[in-house]
Amino acid sequence: MFDKDTEIAQKLLSEYKKLNLTKPNENWPNDIIRALNYLNENLFELDTTVKDMKEKCRISQQNISSRFNNYVGKSPMKYLSSHRIQAAKLILRSNEINLSKAKIGFLVGYDKPSTFTKAFQRN
Repeated sequence: MFDKDTEIAQKLLSEYKKLNLTKPNENWPNDIIRALNYLNENLFELDTTVKDMKEKCRISQQNISSRFNNYVGKSPMKYLSSHRIQAAKLILRSNEINLSKAKIGFLVGYDKPSTFTKAFQRN
């Protein structure tokens, strides 16, 4: 069971996903649509990686990152990272929530506080 702060953070993350994620264009190639949908659905899951996306979506092309970038405007890794950091900023700005930075990092998909901190500093 989540505590009150975690429940509020989860609601903010759900709203973030509804309002801020790129929607696939029906004219895009199927592999790009599958990849984007997978990343959008699993954005805040700890085990979501580009390698995982390729495996789960059965994408074998070596140039998927550059093709994804051409259609979406960011590489899959940058897409994951930038949305996770923006969502973390949303939680940090909330006056209703008092969670540690490590907990926020975990909620947005980082398994280690140090990884979250490095990604946050890069963005």
